[in-house]
Amino acid sequence: MSRRDGGRHIMSFLHPKSIKVILRRFKYLTGGKARSATIPGHPESVDPPEICPPASHIGRLPDELLIMVLDCVHAAYFRERYVSSFYEWLSILRVCRRWRNITLSVSRLWRVVPISSDLTPLQWCLALHGDTPLEIRMHNPWLSSVSLDLFGSHISSIRVLALHVAHMDIRYSPFDAILSISMPGLEELKIFPDFLLDDRLPPRSVVNMEQYPRLRRLDLRGIIVPPNISTLCEIELDRCSWLFSFHDFIQTLGSCSQLVELHLKQSLRSLASTAPREIPANPRRATLPSLRKLNIADNSACIIAGVMGHLDIPAIASLRILCCRLRPARDEEAQFSESEHLFRTLIPGDPSRILPTFPTDACPVSASLTFMEDLCIVRVESTALPTPISVNLQARFDLDWTRVVPAALQDISHLFSKTPVTELVVQGSSYHILPSVWEELFTSLPLLQRLELTGNGTWTAMWQGLHRASAWSAQSCCPQLTRVHIRHTSRPQDNYPAPPDERDLEIIASALRERAEAGAKLDELLWAVYSLHHPNYYASRGRFMARLAPYVERVTYEDLEQGVQNRSYVYPQITIFH
Repeated sequence: MSRRDGGRHIMSFLHPKSIKVILRRFKYLTGGKARSATIPGHPESVDPPEICPPASHIGRLPDELLIMVLDCVHAAYFRERYVSSFYEWLSILRVCRRWRNITLSVSRLWRVVPISSDLTPLQWCLALHGDTPLEIRMHNPWLSSVSLDLFGSHISSIRVLALHVAHMDIRYSPFDAILSISMPGLEELKIFPDFLLDDRLPPRSVVNMEQYPRLRRLDLRGIIVPPNISTLCEIELDRCSWLFSFHDFIQTLGSCSQLVELHLKQSLRSLASTAPREIPANPRRATLPSLRKLNIADNSACIIAGVMGHLDIPAIASLRILCCRLRPARDEEAQFSESEHLFRTLIPGDPSRILPTFPTDACPVSASLTFMEDLCIVRVESTALPTPISVNLQARFDLDWTRVVPAALQDISHLFSKTPVTELVVQGSSYHILPSVWEELFTSLPLLQRLELTGNGTWTAMWQGLHRASAWSAQSCCPQLTRVHIRHTSRPQDNYPAPPDERDLEIIASALRERAEAGAKLDELLWAVYSLHHPNYYASRGRFMARLAPYVERVTYEDLEQGVQNRSYVYPQITIFH
């Protein structure tokens, strides 16, 4: 049998999923180059670029490299929770005698044990896992006596227990049998009902933490959280509830000194009735010294603000807050005060208690303000460090652009004034943003180096704010600002021409001239417009370039319309170097 036929013979036994994983891993291990090929029986299973002829025959792959490939295939299969994954994994045993012997001899390849009415997977894994810690995945809520007898002697080896069920029941809890067993070595517990029915949720916590002294991760969905969670390192809750008050919740969090990750998705609703309407000036806060990642998603801005106002998280590195719906206001004034500053509402008081600390060597640090339908998004992140630091704040708004965009920029000024932001990206409408808003923003971001604006209008107020921020100091504001990119999205229906008129040109030229004279000359100014919407496009372009080129090292004027028509990422442009 030829080498190519031998490889195809091996692949003919495998599930299409394992073929892809094996070929990707084999290419990495052998340094082979991709070449188009077809596997009999699976013509659609692998894309041509993913097929790679090996540097040596796949059947001669050293045992240690073959085991690495099998590890990847195993991870790909059991990433999903279905029972059928086990039988797809067994197809590996039919490839050849060598593969079968190696697979059966590596105990860690049998660590995932799916338990259902079919006892075959349980029998295989318990016989082959050796001393390797087990991950139990139960797909049958009623543990049979036969199953219990089979893995009863392996209880001490269980490290992960994942329970999957259609829905919980108010009369008796599924998995009562397995949850009543003490597991001294269990480190991770997951309970995943597929459907959440409010009238069928059990009125008590189904988890007894005393049975799991080594438990470090708790992942629950749609059930009551156990009260004694102080020893956990990771908590992930999805639409869960609590049996105690808001004050007790904060006190319980304060006892979680080892907590590293906390994910609360729609799991604060049961605390709303006991949460304070106003946060005291000096509340008793819960300090989480080890918390690195915090993720909160809820419909109520009030309960999110209440939780954030009672936390101290000095080691936080990743913060994500999503407010899906703001609290309904009783009157227009209340709506204005609660909804105008979306993010300042979610993070009350001193933001340094909650927001990550970006060290000086974290640069570049990028900040962005974007909009997605009725969702306002602020992101601040740095990927320069070994462990990235990020903030992601999202809130839905029911106000018009004239109030949301200026308020969001003011929130950035307030929340991130101590963050060394070097890049700022703003996507939104430039209308109704006063120069004072830009002045406050530039003053709070003294290390800014790059500014990118995308929206309608000419952003004239931005240049005025930059000029005013420099007028009150001995040197230019943001002295390291070297690049400004402005892309206009004005369309004919906007009834607003993107090319600046004489008044706008004078404001822009004045701001650039003062920066150049103060030694803070821009290296690059990019101006992009849709030309076909403006009959005097070429005249406007010439006037723009001639007026501003003396004060900038490089001025670029792009035509976005032709770039869209040509479907090219390289837009037609003209550049002048000074």
